[in-house]
Amino acid sequence: MVYFKHWSRKGYAVFQSLGKQIKICALLIGILGSFSQRLAAQTTPEQLENKTKVGDEYAEEEIQLNEVVVQTQRVATVYSEQARVVQVITKAQLQQAPVQSIQDLLEFVAGVDVQQRGPMGIQADIRIRGGSFDQALVLLNGVNINNPQTGHLNLNLPIDMEAVESIEVLQGPGSRIFGPNAFSGAINIITNTSKKDNLSVHVMAGQYGTAKSSVSGTFNTGKLTNFVSTSVSGSDGFAHNTDFNQKSIYYRGNLTTNAGDLDVQLGYGDKAFGASTFYSANYPDQFEENSSLYTSVKFTSNTAIKFTPLIYWNRSQDRFELFRDFKNAADWYTDHNYHMTDVYGANLSAEYASSIGVTAFGVDFRSENILSNNLGFDMDEEKEVPGEDAYFNKSVSRNNISAYLEHNIYINQFTISAGMMANWSSKYEADPHTFNWFPGVDLSYKFGNGLSIFSSFNTAMRLPTFTDMFYSSPTDLGDPDLEAEESYTFEGGLKFGNSALNASLSAFRRNGRNIIDWVRASDDEPFQVQNIESLETVGVDAFVQYLPQVTFGKSMPIRKISLSYSYLDARQNDNPAEISKYALSNLKHKLSMGIDHNIYKNIYANWQIRYQDRAYSTWELGDGNVSTENPFEPFWLVDARIYYQKKAYMVYVEASNLFDRDYIDFVAVEQPGRWVKAGVRINLDL
Repeated sequence: MVYFKHWSRKGYAVFQSLGKQIKICALLIGILGSFSQRLAAQTTPEQLENKTKVGDEYAEEEIQLNEVVVQTQRVATVYSEQARVVQVITKAQLQQAPVQSIQDLLEFVAGVDVQQRGPMGIQADIRIRGGSFDQALVLLNGVNINNPQTGHLNLNLPIDMEAVESIEVLQGPGSRIFGPNAFSGAINIITNTSKKDNLSVHVMAGQYGTAKSSVSGTFNTGKLTNFVSTSVSGSDGFAHNTDFNQKSIYYRGNLTTNAGDLDVQLGYGDKAFGASTFYSANYPDQFEENSSLYTSVKFTSNTAIKFTPLIYWNRSQDRFELFRDFKNAADWYTDHNYHMTDVYGANLSAEYASSIGVTAFGVDFRSENILSNNLGFDMDEEKEVPGEDAYFNKSVSRNNISAYLEHNIYINQFTISAGMMANWSSKYEADPHTFNWFPGVDLSYKFGNGLSIFSSFNTAMRLPTFTDMFYSSPTDLGDPDLEAEESYTFEGGLKFGNSALNASLSAFRRNGRNIIDWVRASDDEPFQVQNIESLETVGVDAFVQYLPQVTFGKSMPIRKISLSYSYLDARQNDNPAEISKYALSNLKHKLSMGIDHNIYKNIYANWQIRYQDRAYSTWELGDGNVSTENPFEPFWLVDARIYYQKKAYMVYVEASNLFDRDYIDFVAVEQPGRWVKAGVRINLDL
């Protein structure tokens, strides 16, 4: 993760505590995706904040930052010394791109596979470097919000895109950094960090009865900064049973004191949507409604040893209807599926800088609990489902404890970061080896001419979800005796950057053991979950970005050109004849191209083009709603936005899938054709 922060000259500050004079001449950040921004040195944090308004073109300017924090290890590190692949999406890019949700924007990031079942953030699975949707960790301002019920719900966020300040993507395993379930990577979503009073309004309307409105604002009361965001959106749907409605409200408060900073966040989101063939091609009339509540409190001390205690609670309630409103329901279908998960967590971390480097250590506790009428063990006494005429009769709980230690050394041009996580889970407490150990090391070297090399070795783990363990339906059968997934990953690469050109090349190899997948031997059988003994994944990511205006001046109409390519190959060494539902459905080739250019005065255009070729097969409904298998067809997609931009407002019209391409992103789920939308965004300083 990469983020930017005011650092001070106080004794507890990271650079000050090193006892050495640190000089940062030019820190260049190349974002490994179609959306990229150059950051270089002398702009003050106040100037940078002013330039985030709609209408300012700071994304194309060379911005130099005196202080850059990199959190790809437990310890903050100067970006140019970090040895991991990190991607950053900024607020300006969020506002200029032809997208309406966080999920839409992640489609253009190299190495990230977003399989969308529903548009505009309704439902999407996020996959990083060929991992499954359960293997990517999602954080909100650094707080783990993964849903233990299923990774299908991990992107059920209590915020709209308008509330986001930046998105940070860590490529590769992060278990020793973030704990279990950061198996293939992690995504950290950071909300508004402005210290100025402001108000933002966004209104959008489009085809198929689509509408969206959001309001957000920051207001300060003394040393307390308050940020509030609310959003409502809906659509009649582009096809049968694809209608949706969603809403969210979110608050974040930050209190600055002499003792340290207190950060509080509280968010609620609700979605209701037609889920045509979302989870099975045999059932086109599925429906789902889920709500999510997130809250956390974190304190960061201003002491020589920096302590950061954190507590959080997440609740998710879900109703899944295989037959919407029981319409045309089969005789055996007697009730919908109801689930309610409660996750409680506490974390205490500490960081200390000395003459021999920077050391971090800490402990994390997480309790995961679910009430359901489908997942878990039978309950002695049923409990009423809140707001429904139904009862929970099953439940399951588990506790996880993780402890970690990491040390970072900086020697001339070298950076070395090594650490280890120990994990205990109550699910496996009968195992004599109750603690599992996951080490890792990152190395980097800077040549001083903009070129750097990096290499890393990291291990990871993932616990099975409650759906993996207990789900039962005519088409899918879980297994409560699943083992935890484990892996080790080797990675190496090159990065280059100057004021006009950024480029990177990286390669990795991940060896997985006990990988969880849903498989079947033939189309006539249900999918059954099992541990795959061995799964090997190799991949390559390449990226180039060029800013013509740096070379030719502002008279050049093209402001940014970017190109990224990812290649993945996953191989299963046991039972290769079985049909895999998830583990072998990775994108084999992904090519993304982006261009942002001026048309006339304050009129601009942003184009995003991508090619996807998946190593999988799709299904389509035949006579009698029986699924038939077909080869996956690669596709090209073009999204575009034309916008008029001034200092305080933007007016735009955009089209996703501009050329109305028929394509399938996941199994038999139909994707929308050309979808035209128009909107207005207003940002005001108060």
